[in-house]
Amino acid sequence: MATVTASSAASPTRSARIVVSPEDKREYRTLTLANEMNVMLVSDPTTDKAAASMEVGVGFFADPPNIQGIAHFCEHMLFLGTEKYPDEKEYKTYLSSHSGSSNAYTDEESTVYYFDVGKEHLEGALDRFAQFFIAPLFTVEATEREMKAVDSEHSKNLQTDVWRLQQLRRTTSSHNHPYHKFGTGSLETLNIHEDIRDQLLQFHQKYYSANIMNLAIYGRESLDELAALVEGKFSAVINKDIPLPVFGTEHPMSGSVLSRRIDFVPVKEYRKLSLDFATPHSKPQWRCKPAYVVSHLIGHEGPGSILAALKTRGWANSLSAGTMFDGASYSMFSVGITLTEEGLKKVDEIVKMVFAYVEILKKGIPSWVHPELALLQSQAFRFADVKTAMSTVSSIAARMKLYPATHYLAGPYLIEEQDPALVTKVVDALTPSNMRMFVGGQEFAESATLSEKWYGVKHSDSPVGEIVLDEVFDDLYLPTPNDLIASDFSRHLPDEEHLKSEPFLLKSSTAARLWYYHDQVFNVPKAYMIFNLIGKAAYSSPKAVVLASIFTRLVADSLNTFAYNAEVAGLAYSFSNSFEGLTLTIKGYNHKQLVFLKKIVSQICNLEVRQERFDVYQKLVSRGYRNFYKDQPYERALYEVSLCMENLRWTIEEYIQVVDTLTMDDLVAFIPSLLDKCFIECLVAGNVSSLEAEEALQIVLDEIAPSQPSVDDFVSRALVKLEKKSYLRSIPSTNDADENSAIEFSIQIGEWAPKSNALLSLFIQCTSTEAFNVLRTQQQLGYLVWTGKRFDSGVIAFRAIIQSSNYDPLHLEKSVSDWIDSLEKYFVNLSDSEFERFRSALVTQKLVKSKSLQEEIGKMKAEIDYPRAYLFNRNTQAAAEIEKLTKEELITFYRENFPSTVARRQFSVHVTSLTHAKATTEAVSAGEKVIIENYAEFRKGAEFYTTPSNLSECVVSE
Repeated sequence: MATVTASSAASPTRSARIVVSPEDKREYRTLTLANEMNVMLVSDPTTDKAAASMEVGVGFFADPPNIQGIAHFCEHMLFLGTEKYPDEKEYKTYLSSHSGSSNAYTDEESTVYYFDVGKEHLEGALDRFAQFFIAPLFTVEATEREMKAVDSEHSKNLQTDVWRLQQLRRTTSSHNHPYHKFGTGSLETLNIHEDIRDQLLQFHQKYYSANIMNLAIYGRESLDELAALVEGKFSAVINKDIPLPVFGTEHPMSGSVLSRRIDFVPVKEYRKLSLDFATPHSKPQWRCKPAYVVSHLIGHEGPGSILAALKTRGWANSLSAGTMFDGASYSMFSVGITLTEEGLKKVDEIVKMVFAYVEILKKGIPSWVHPELALLQSQAFRFADVKTAMSTVSSIAARMKLYPATHYLAGPYLIEEQDPALVTKVVDALTPSNMRMFVGGQEFAESATLSEKWYGVKHSDSPVGEIVLDEVFDDLYLPTPNDLIASDFSRHLPDEEHLKSEPFLLKSSTAARLWYYHDQVFNVPKAYMIFNLIGKAAYSSPKAVVLASIFTRLVADSLNTFAYNAEVAGLAYSFSNSFEGLTLTIKGYNHKQLVFLKKIVSQICNLEVRQERFDVYQKLVSRGYRNFYKDQPYERALYEVSLCMENLRWTIEEYIQVVDTLTMDDLVAFIPSLLDKCFIECLVAGNVSSLEAEEALQIVLDEIAPSQPSVDDFVSRALVKLEKKSYLRSIPSTNDADENSAIEFSIQIGEWAPKSNALLSLFIQCTSTEAFNVLRTQQQLGYLVWTGKRFDSGVIAFRAIIQSSNYDPLHLEKSVSDWIDSLEKYFVNLSDSEFERFRSALVTQKLVKSKSLQEEIGKMKAEIDYPRAYLFNRNTQAAAEIEKLTKEELITFYRENFPSTVARRQFSVHVTSLTHAKATTEAVSAGEKVIIENYAEFRKGAEFYTTPSNLSECVVSE
């Protein structure tokens, strides 16, 4: 790896030879301010965005026992005004009017804040950001309001199984360690204190000290200029000279909480086994990463692995292993297994198999494992995709206290030392007496008599029974060396005729269309091959959709032991079904892609369906449909919009009715129709020659050998063309335990056109922060408040999505509508200079360059997907259109489409919780709204926009 020597600056510096990927052309410097704040500077003259992130070395472990959630609450409050900038919305307004955004999070031992902004506006953003850590206001009014936001955030998570299991782990851990705390907080923990504002001030004054802060800055400026900015803005942060907080005198998994089995009842229907172990503290061992070596072997999915053996028995669908939590003084290692119905009955046997594999590890790890992992990690670091400026600084800031300055970048990747004794220590810690077992399933509903305090998780707690450690399983053994590791990283030189700035049509026939793009920007040895197999069979009926879903999963299942090595080596694939057909994507290092592609496509075309695997995935797909009814209410609202607005949309209910009736013979008979009469739309891009692109397409054509499709063999999706009326679809929540209601409120603009799309985008740019400030910050409608654009099947609309435990959908809709009406005054008072800032910010956003090949390919893929517009320069065109807009045009656009006083194409979906259903008394008269009782009848009588498929010129007309 290359190194960069940190150069000196006016302030005290911490000299460090920073390990940098040889592919990384940015400049770096570390320094320490006079107040002992650690800083990492990133200079990138080519960047479109600037960014910054601050990690404060304190999290919810520092919450006083009687004020749980105060660290998280403090994080919320810092956004709401400072002495220098007292206006609550100043920070967000400045960012949004200069192409920026922001966020933050609080975890156990850290609180991390971050933002991005247009490259020219870093200084102004830093000036506002720095005040978070110098002189926040914590006003009485904001304190009262923002407590409700914290409570709404907790309410949003109450029915989410990931949050519930996480808190169950904490609550049942040792109460001698703060790991057991409730970190989110709620009104129950915060609103009981009359002096909560004083408590916030005390918390900030005690822990927000410069010497436990780590700052990362990203900008186009030189390193010297960035250093001067940092000194000028952050030197005023007080150094209270406090030690980095370390909490707990013992491991959170110690004493009586060990060797326990906790059975719990999830919200959704799933079955899970987690084996959690108290392991040696791994942070000091970052150079040799012993826990990673162990996780690689236990989590391996190839022949001889635990997962392969469990799948053969029909007991599991997936397995993961690795460090679950890595604290300041302790670590936890977890093996997580998603179980089948039969697997839940065999938990004891599965646990035996895990420990049987651990016993294999104790006998010795092959000498090739460590060098192979070191090589893979070195390649991953060298060719890592460049992240956005904001992602870069937030990840750097979060890791600055974990690694020396030399390894702020390389620390998470590189394995620089080999220490078998440390690996042995991790393996030796994986014992029944050092373990907690969590088993999840709705089957425990009757036996789970305990209730977790914060989320109400029903569970039981009992000793782990005796586990036999010396049992031998013949199908468990260590993996062999990986033969799919890339070794050729040479760059292809394209032909002169193929040096184009966007994909072009390399080949077109009645069977396929090949779009090709040779990367000349990112210059990495990677490529993407995307094949859309377009045909109506996959969406011809609910039965077809279910069979296609089972088929794609069975293909992945059959390839798992082969494809896992490829994925570890940086070469991956995905295979999925959609309303248009099937999509196969190959991505990663280009060296062995064609060999990999051939194997994948051959398996797709020659899948041997086995009854026992069909049964497993039939049940998995069936369970997924049933679990839909326990999704978040806002997700249900989005689904209902699709049901009402799309000309062809099968329902979850229809899938549920058919899935359990299907047989393996049904699938075997169906597969040929999926692959026959399909048209192949292909994009090959990256470090790949045109000849290789053509060879890739030919591999697919030769294997699939589709017959000639006609225009009648494709599905066309179109959206309802709403009349200028107000439509409402109202449904009850399908989860009685969820107190949240939700709405999607939308105003349809019409078919996509350059100017109308530009106007809608600018409208959203000018109003999104105002919406957040009014609907979320001031009115506290809910934690989830979002406004933006819907772009579907060539039709654009404005939409607002709100989820709330505080208010019913009628109140939420009225609040949105009232806010929209208030924008008349907002736009009239919008100065020319403010308008220009918003417009320039939006233009900047549209012209932001992709940071990685992956991001660029994502934009290209969107253009070859339905409805296949092929506008590969879409953002450049949009920016040019936006630059032409005037404030008068925007106001006219608003007045013609948005106020409640004009005829507008308004469409709302209400999802009402049981709580709000009881509280709601207001009636909606038919004279005010078109009530949609039956979405199928609504679609039947509707007019639709026409959406061309762009395939008619390639296929035969009948």
